[in-house]
Amino acid sequence: MKILFLECIHGKYNELKYSSCVAHRIAQELKQEGHQVIEVVKPTPEVANMAIKKYRPDIVWWVGHGNQHIATLENVSLWIDAPDYNTGILRGTKACAMACLTGVYLGMYEVKKAGCLAYLGYRDYVYFPWCGKNYDCACTGENPYGVNKDLWLDMVECVPESNLYFVKGLAKGLDPKKAADYSVERFKYWLDYFEKYKATDRVTLALLHLICWIIVHDIKATVIYYIKSGTAPSKPVHQKPSSKVNVKVLAEAFLGFMAILALIGGIHAYENRPAQELRR
Repeated sequence: MKILFLECIHGKYNELKYSSCVAHRIAQELKQEGHQVIEVVKPTPEVANMAIKKYRPDIVWWVGHGNQHIATLENVSLWIDAPDYNTGILRGTKACAMACLTGVYLGMYEVKKAGCLAYLGYRDYVYFPWCGKNYDCACTGENPYGVNKDLWLDMVECVPESNLYFVKGLAKGLDPKKAADYSVERFKYWLDYFEKYKATDRVTLALLHLICWIIVHDIKATVIYYIKSGTAPSKPVHQKPSSKVNVKVLAEAFLGFMAILALIGGIHAYENRPAQELRR
């Protein structure tokens, strides 16, 4: 199977690297299994389009920012805007988007109107922990919080890894629905792991609360569209959502909200005794 990874690094800061470094690891695993893997680092829309036309991949994975009808790549550069711009680029492929909100309309349009065979995305923001714009903690375990490095590495990798399990599932020969289930099951594996982790300090406890909230949220946000069933949200969107939101502003808001979540997690841990830990 031929698999293309569009590994963006810079959105507003270096936040996209947190997913791309995990994608690189998964790409190496798939390569060892005999799949033809192409990795494009820091892809501009033009480079991404050329790679898809040149290699004609079966699966396309990317990380970027987005909204209901837009997908962006490196430096929040516009790549696809449904229904008006570049929607045919995913024709004949199965797509996996590590991007906010594209599951509301873009993914459905790609499958129903633009020839994409399957599209896994999110109908809400997709959250993941990061260290903020002043640190580079992607795939290292290093962190400014003094948290156990192995635990922190699991925290920052679990969301993109779970997303990438859709790609792994497709590579195993699963149909899109089962591959999406495979992704969700990986989320649930991590949720169980973090719920059972014994925190010994309030910072760790706060981050455990945060990552469990994130995983539950991202599971609920997961959506899959594919040709066989034409799966759609309970209230299908038949017209492009009216949106005047600048995607770069949306990205800034997303990252700011993540900082607020971390603060709330810390306050929650401080105000509740460690005995009132995560549910068992």
